[in-house]
Amino acid sequence: MAVIKHNTSTLSIGTTASANGLAAFEADTYETIGQLNEIGEISGERNIGSIKDINLGRMIKFEGSYDPGSIDCVFAYDPNDAGQQALIDAHNGGGYNFKYTLTNGEAIYFRAYVPKCAIGTGGDGDDHVMTLNVILARDKGIAVMAPAPEAP
Repeated sequence: MAVIKHNTSTLSIGTTASANGLAAFEADTYETIGQLNEIGEISGERNIGSIKDINLGRMIKFEGSYDPGSIDCVFAYDPNDAGQQALIDAHNGGGYNFKYTLTNGEAIYFRAYVPKCAIGTGGDGDDHVMTLNVILARDKGIAVMAPAPEAP
């Protein structure tokens, strides 16, 4: 089993073009968002519903609605970065395509809204930088995974 590190992975923002499969995601154009410092997990989960059955003396659980989840990201703020500017513009509304490229070349595609895009002031002291704190709220099911390109 190969371990994949994330130290040279990139996050890119695409367009608002509807993408429902790998071919559509790959056909979009993407701008790399620079200065990525942290990215949360890319996952979703199903809510669990339950009802108490007094006759049986137990809880009955069932699978509920699917929540595609949200991804928290932190960037070192760079007002001259085209990818960060595209992310700030995306905060004005609409769903966008995103591409997270792993170190081994695999790509994870997903659609998301940008409900939060805030500039952090950096805190106390000279060694802090301003940040761009973003939430990507995924709006569709499971992220689409593209395999790494084959080596020549």
